[in-house]
Amino acid sequence: MEGGLHQLEYQYILIAIVVLIGQGVVWYSGQFWALYFLQQVSKVDPLTSAYIVGAALLIATPSLIFFGWLSDKIGRKPVILGGMLLAAITYYPLYVWLGTVTQPGNINYPIAIFIIFILVCYVGMVYGPVGAFLAEFFPGRIRYTSVSVPYHIGNGWGGGLVPFITSRLSPPPAASATRYSTDLGPGGMFHNRRLRDAGDPQDKHLETGRG
Repeated sequence: MEGGLHQLEYQYILIAIVVLIGQGVVWYSGQFWALYFLQQVSKVDPLTSAYIVGAALLIATPSLIFFGWLSDKIGRKPVILGGMLLAAITYYPLYVWLGTVTQPGNINYPIAIFIIFILVCYVGMVYGPVGAFLAEFFPGRIRYTSVSVPYHIGNGWGGGLVPFITSRLSPPPAASATRYSTDLGPGGMFHNRRLRDAGDPQDKHLETGRG
């Protein structure tokens, strides 16, 4: 790792990993799992399910820009934590609702697209600010390592394990996705109180006492 890392910097890398695991879980649960849910749970044919998810993505993608901008105004923490909290609270009812409006032969396309639009907006809340959060969280001397390690662990393992874990748990897929997101998302975030001001634009605490 470039320039060597102080013990405090290792601690902040661990904090960033927790943040990125939560972000990865929300991202995969709200975007990729939605397509899997339509095809494997609601039994919607692949082409129709791709149209539904594609339309929702097209509408909701600007939310990444919006929530990135919003985090510039009010700070990274409330936007990222807000997205994780909303996801954990509402995943179950949203997926139950999605299941009821995507029955084979009786698909309510506008409502299905709207539900997935909401899910992707949660992705925008956690993913839109995360690049700036990581860049601001570490000094330039160790930024490459400090950004790369949490990002790949959080998204590769945190988000990447969502399909594996949810497909092997006994509850219905929607409940499984909700449980995993609650455990690794906002639960982990709120548990680590050292995040109280981490990554906000005005936050300079990592630079204190550094040579």
